Parts: sequence; structure tokens; C-alpha cells
Amino acid sequence: MMIAAMYFDSCKDNPVSQGSGNSGRVWGIVYDTSGHPLDSVRVYCMYSFNSGYMKVGPRSHVEKVSSVDTFGFALYQNFPNPIGNSTYLRFSIPVPCSVHITLTNRRSNEVKYSYTSSFLDGMYQLFLDNLVDSLQLQNGPYTYRFSAVGSSRQQFSGSKEAFVVSDNGSPNSVTKTDGTYFFDYDNAFVGDTVVNYTSDLYSSYNTILGSNVTLLFERRGYNSFYFNATVYPAVQFRSDIVMTRTTQ
Repeated sequence: MMIAAMYFDSCKDNPVSQGSGNSGRVWGIVYDTSGHPLDSVRVYCMYSFNSGYMKVGPRSHVEKVSSVDTFGFALYQNFPNPIGNSTYLRFSIPVPCSVHITLTNRRSNEVKYSYTSSFLDGMYQLFLDNLVDSLQLQNGPYTYRFSAVGSSRQQFSGSKEAFVVSDNGSPNSVTKTDGTYFFDYDNAFVGDTVVNYTSDLYSSYNTILGSNVTLLFERRGYNSFYFNATVYPAVQFRSDIVMTRTTQ
């Protein structure tokens, strides 16, 4: 199978090659305009959508939204989602409860954030300020889990999927001393559904991740470079990148 590569000025593109199993990847070498390989270039998978960059205020605390006790036990989708840096988690409890919340990297199953506190009945939202930056989260899917235990031993638990799309956290790849970068098909999460919010945060819609991804290349002293690529299982696609220096 042959796939047409995207061409850029001074980029060196090679035909794709068949890999084995799920070893599909986009890879190549990052050069400067003199043809020298660039190391320490941070590569972020931006997934072709960027709604996670909506700003969500300066506060960093738990806010009580309502004292009405008819909501029952519930966990709601975080917003905004995808997460650019900060996000809200909203939940409701009908009785005083001890509440525990965790955020887990779905790729590694590592717990990246944990929160425990006690609340009276009502609806609450927890604002996680600078979440991606402070925890150096990598772009991709996360699971947040919620559990509540009432004063009379009532119990509730639930979970939701969140997604990070940002250049504030840990990159998906960093170029080596020879300038090579890699982005694996398995890290594209093709087929995942991401719940997106509109700019007013009052309505949502679903985005299903496809094979098309947007890779962002960043290095201090150089202009950022966006590259649109398509990832396939068991196919390796090479595209070399040229980055230009910023003008002072």
C-alpha cells in the first residue's frame, strides 16, 4: 500500500513502509534551514481540534452551585473538554458525604491527581486550575473517578472520560540527538469518542477520533510548525520537518 505524503519546502519525504502488528507510526527527522538535525524539539499531538483552549476563569477552589437536594447522586462530564489547561468537574450529592476524586492516565493507568474532602448535600463543581501544566499531563485520554460515602453509609461511584489536547504539558515525543521524532498509531486512540463543549459551555457534541492527526513541533528559538498526518496500523510513514528560527 502506498500513501501520498505531504510536502513542505526543504522537507525530505520517503515512501511509507509496512510495519508489523500495530507498529504503525509517523516519524522523521527535524532539521533547521541549514540541514542540521535539531534535538529537544517537543512534538505534541493536537488531534485536529483545539476546543480545549477555552479559558475558564482565575478561580481555583470548590464552588457550591446549588443547595437543592433533588439532584441525587450524580457525576457530570467535565468542561471544557478537551482540556487545554484547566477544567471543571461537577457532581451532586443528596446527603452529607465524604468525596474522593481521582484522575487516571488511561494509557499508563497511573493516578495523576487525587482529591478528598467532605461536603453537605448539594451540587458542586471543582475547578482544577493549570491542571495540564502543573501535572505535566500528556495529550490523550484520562478517566476521572468519583466516589461518595454518606453519613448513613450511602455509597455512590461513577466515572467519566476526559481528554487532554494542549501544548502546556508533557509532549508526546521529543526529538533525539539525531533529530528523529516518532508518533505511534497506538497513541492516536483512533475510534475514541471525545465530548466537546460549545463556546458558551451550555451544549455539547461528540467527536470521534479518526486517523488524521495534527502534530505540533516546538523548540525555543524556532517558529512553531504544524504538520497534518494520517496514521495507520502496521504502516510507517516518514516525513522530515524543517523549522525556521524566530526573528528577534
